[in-house]
Amino acid sequence: MLNRFSMLLLLCVWGCGGVDVSPNPEPVSVTVNVSMGGSAVDGLKFNFQPIEGGLPAVVEIKKGTLTSQVTPGTYTWYVSGSEQDLASKKIPANYLEGSMDRKVTIKGGETVDAKLD
Repeated sequence: MLNRFSMLLLLCVWGCGGVDVSPNPEPVSVTVNVSMGGSAVDGLKFNFQPIEGGLPAVVEIKKGTLTSQVTPGTYTWYVSGSEQDLASKKIPANYLEGSMDRKVTIKGGETVDAKLD
């Protein structure tokens, strides 16, 4: 007859059988060009929000461009910054959170054009 500890150990091992403990893939390079009304966006942050695979990432936008290492996966994206910066740059509200209408798959070496129009 199993004692309580043995039963608990058996349940823990049995319950963990479906958990994927494989490491995340190595990050890959991605470049993003961010514009609004044809002009480069500067001084905000570009947010990669994972949908499938990947890990969240937040990168500074400088003179309309950012280059970063991101874990491969499918992402939606949005921009963020201080309330004052977002208001002064007149960033449309629909670009302040992720949207399934804006999906990008990162495999490595991509250049993404993110237009806030």
